[in-house]
Amino acid sequence: MLFEFAQWCEASGLGKMIRNSQYAFPIVEFFHLAALAVIGGAVLVVDMRLLGLGLKKTSVAQLAEDARPWMTGSLIVMLVSGIALYSSEATKCYQSPAFWIKMISLLLAMIFTYTIRRRTAAADEQGISPFASRSVGVAAGSAVWLATGRSRSRSSADPPAGTLIRYQNAHLVPVCSGLTVAAPPTTWSLMPSFG
Repeated sequence: MLFEFAQWCEASGLGKMIRNSQYAFPIVEFFHLAALAVIGGAVLVVDMRLLGLGLKKTSVAQLAEDARPWMTGSLIVMLVSGIALYSSEATKCYQSPAFWIKMISLLLAMIFTYTIRRRTAAADEQGISPFASRSVGVAAGSAVWLATGRSRSRSSADPPAGTLIRYQNAHLVPVCSGLTVAAPPTTWSLMPSFG
């Protein structure tokens, strides 16, 4: 049933448009990654304050309240752009264990962020547990968000990390793997190394 849904997504107008456009996939991916970076920044600034590092003149509760719109807005952008990216290569994602790890990590991160972490950050500063307890909460939340950001639905067809590639109809095309560069294509990127 899920595989049929993946096939339907790929056959949809959105999936075809992103897959067949030279620029749609990289543009949507830019917004997806930018939203992930904003979420990471919002989580980091509150987590650092929970640990007693930085912005000491601002209470944890106030900082968490100030960061919430950024987190929520970025999460919405990330989810919408993620759906668009998924629709362009849904069957590839369906078959990728990294994709499923990312989806489970995202679900856990959202649950953790909007329940446990939210209550901890909103608590009165005198009511917050000692440093060790806060550290465990910060580490758990940061680890889940980090897993969400680092998981990527790579397949064996993707070029190795560090290979100069270009987007051609929303597919990565290896151009070179060293310092020798072929004829200049229209859109360049460097395949990131994930580990």
